[in-house]
Amino acid sequence: TMTLTKRAIPPNARVLIIDDFMKAGGTAKGLKELVLEMSGIVVGTGVLVATAEPNPKLIDDYESLFTFYGIDENTKKISIEPVFDEE
Repeated sequence: TMTLTKRAIPPNARVLIIDDFMKAGGTAKGLKELVLEMSGIVVGTGVLVATAEPNPKLIDDYESLFTFYGIDENTKKISIEPVFDEE
């Protein structure tokens, strides 16, 4: 459950949503709906790490820096790759 006071986001406030980790996108979707309900304007959504699955996510208009593919149970290695091109 997410709650905010009515004064937390003034009408027409420009809001950038930033999340550290996204699995299905429920938190980002909920925050976006909350901002819109308060007459705010979501200018973008950024995520540090998004999982590869499930795909598609509950939102599709976000930017992620890394994609998490999983953890190998035998070697305990984490599979994560940058989304951006390193050119």
